[in-house]
Amino acid sequence: MVVNRHRNCRAVIILLVMLLVHAWLMLPLPSAGADDPQVVGPLVIKLIDQVEVPALEPGPIQSLDVRLGDTVKAGQVIAQIDDRISAAQRELAATALAISRQRSSQYRDDKIAETESDEKEAVLQQQRLLAKIASEKSLSEVRVSAAEKAEAVAKNEWSRAIGAREQFADSVSDSELENLRLKYDRSRLERVEAEFQRRMDQLSAEGEAQGVKIAELAAQRAELRRSVAVADAESLRLDIESKQKTLQIQELTVARHQVASPIDGVVVELFKRRGEWVRPGDSVVRVINLDELHAEGFFSGRVRPTRGQQVRLSSADREVDGTIDFVSSERDSVSGEFRFLVRLRGGVFFPGDRVEIDW
Repeated sequence: MVVNRHRNCRAVIILLVMLLVHAWLMLPLPSAGADDPQVVGPLVIKLIDQVEVPALEPGPIQSLDVRLGDTVKAGQVIAQIDDRISAAQRELAATALAISRQRSSQYRDDKIAETESDEKEAVLQQQRLLAKIASEKSLSEVRVSAAEKAEAVAKNEWSRAIGAREQFADSVSDSELENLRLKYDRSRLERVEAEFQRRMDQLSAEGEAQGVKIAELAAQRAELRRSVAVADAESLRLDIESKQKTLQIQELTVARHQVASPIDGVVVELFKRRGEWVRPGDSVVRVINLDELHAEGFFSGRVRPTRGQQVRLSSADREVDGTIDFVSSERDSVSGEFRFLVRLRGGVFFPGDRVEIDW
């Protein structure tokens, strides 16, 4: 009898609990207007800009110039890694570049070779002209022809004088006959001289032709020397460019020994201390920016917030206006909710605060 009583009481309690749960589920959820997104729970304030500033080069930290709570600006150096080796390598690269520039400024072989090449080309043209003159002169028959005709005339006069003397003994005196013979002999010698001179002109033409070949070879040699000198000048220019790149790399390496903040913000964590060894990628400090924040929330239903929409965020006695900055297009596979972000100015709320949204 007692057992039955206990069973009945338990059944009544279970029934009452089920009725209460059903009634609670049937109560309408407190929400804004029907046209507003159905936000699930409060929004959480989160950082937009935060960074763990890393070391870029290995070595011991030579100086750490910030403390917790210090405000820093983007680009501000907050730590210095020992850079003595890199600085020395940079000086060596600068010296090598200076030497290359001096060598290039004193290089004149390309100009000298160009002048020599122009000079040899002018000599070649002159030699070709002399060879052409000699060739024309060697081909000329004028002097030989004139000498042959003069010889023939002189011989004819001498022969006629002899013939006249044979017919008439007193027609031509001995002296006149001797003069005509001498004139003929002189004309014959002049012809021989003209033929000899023609052979000399031919030989001279051949010599001038050989001179042209020699001048051509000299011009080719000068042009090759000029090409080599120009190539050397280009090599010096490329050497300077290479040394400039090397110096830039060394300067960049020295600069990478400075740990600088990439954002404006406040130092909230120090991961390394002065004298500690760091490797590339090791975090040195953590910097956060509180000027602008995000309020992260989730909504369900079909009504979606609009990017750029103005809203108000509040918590207790604090409130601030914000702007919808992001609305996800992906529904969470577990909760079925959409994520959205509201951008707000800092100073009113802080990361970790929970706020309500008013549409």
